[in-house]
Amino acid sequence: MRKVSIVTSLVLSAVFAATPCFATPMADMVLGGRRVHEYGTHFLNNNRTGVNTTFLRATSAEEREVLRGLGGDPQLIDTPLEIALLSRSAGVTNIRPVEDTQVISDRDLDLVLGAFLFKEIAVLRFLQNHNAVGIREGLLEHNVIAHGNVTRAEIEVFYRNSIRGFVNEIVDDASAHWSPPAPLYIAEIKQIVTGFLLNPSTATYNVMRDAMNRYNGMGGHGDRQSAMVFVSAIGEFNSEIANALVDNRVIASAGQPTNVVFGVGGGE
Repeated sequence: MRKVSIVTSLVLSAVFAATPCFATPMADMVLGGRRVHEYGTHFLNNNRTGVNTTFLRATSAEEREVLRGLGGDPQLIDTPLEIALLSRSAGVTNIRPVEDTQVISDRDLDLVLGAFLFKEIAVLRFLQNHNAVGIREGLLEHNVIAHGNVTRAEIEVFYRNSIRGFVNEIVDDASAHWSPPAPLYIAEIKQIVTGFLLNPSTATYNVMRDAMNRYNGMGGHGDRQSAMVFVSAIGEFNSEIANALVDNRVIASAGQPTNVVFGVGGGE
């Protein structure tokens, strides 16, 4: 199982050919991901091999270390999410390229960044990775909400209203790599993954585990292509969970479902 960056799904490079103007309302995380990807290119150096040192120098060493640890190469700030969060640092906000305003408004940028952090917080809280949750909560507060463009409640509404479409895009992309016959359970995979991301809990994880067992042939309903698409899609969101599904491992969330992702939740 390959190691998947936590923001691999943000890139969606196969569908990022067009760069829409932000005159149209921000519709969902797919459109938002496309805009954030284009937005980040304005912070690269002339060779497009990394972030321009002007922006790196405007941040602290501690903040750069935190951003490098979000995904991609751990030695670099190199993913769209890392670059966009760097751009919302206090020292960088006022020296951003003017071209950025032609790609995405500050409010929409903060809304999208908040939604992607929201997703990570939900899943990592389920996995009881308290350190990773704390890091992302800090970024959410200081690099997104502190600008005053969006509230936590607005981010949650945006996330919950658009995560289904985002999952559909990821699953369809994974399915497109297979030759006919098409995987049999695409609609079910979309529903199950969306259910988990809206409420990461032992119950919704077990629904995924049961489905994976069926796709692998347990109970006589196997479809290997569906199993591979399922794992690939989940891997785009979190490689630890994808690996657990492959190994048919139980994950207990210690009675802390994340139905309201920014809250602690109640016992199961």
